[in-house]
Amino acid sequence: MKRLFFIILASLLSLISHAQNIDSLLVSGKEKMQRRDLLGAVADFSKVIEKDSTIEDAYFNRAAAYYELFKLEEALIDLDICLQLDPGSSTVYWLRGSVKNLRGLPKYALVDLNIAIQLQPDNGQIYYERCIARFKIGDKEGACDDLATAKLMGEEMTTFWKVRLKKIKCD
Repeated sequence: MKRLFFIILASLLSLISHAQNIDSLLVSGKEKMQRRDLLGAVADFSKVIEKDSTIEDAYFNRAAAYYELFKLEEALIDLDICLQLDPGSSTVYWLRGSVKNLRGLPKYALVDLNIAIQLQPDNGQIYYERCIARFKIGDKEGACDDLATAKLMGEEMTTFWKVRLKKIKCD
């Protein structure tokens, strides 16, 4: 009986250690993202995925790092997995739409950005991104509507957006 107890105790301690290791790798990866050590962040998130391939947060954060590194195909692969694990994430649809925009696929970006807006209609940042996609496909009116919507929401136009939206002129 004692032996069974120690086997169960050892198993529980191993599981706890495994979960703490995954959590510490996630935290480490996020800290590296903040410090702009993107390759280090990718390595940490990859280790998490090797240990447990069901952690959507690891795929999402690795995709965000890949996006920053302009490894857009790798980002798309991870974002597709994110949507299999959590199909209702507006943030994943938004990032996937952004990646598709950067890859020169605005029609496909619009599909994801429309879903992101349905899931989170109060996020002006998504409207800014959709504005770019609409402009790229020649829908200036729709682009201007999205730009106006984001501004009406009080969404700040940071330098990031000013650079990306500089070609779009609305009356």
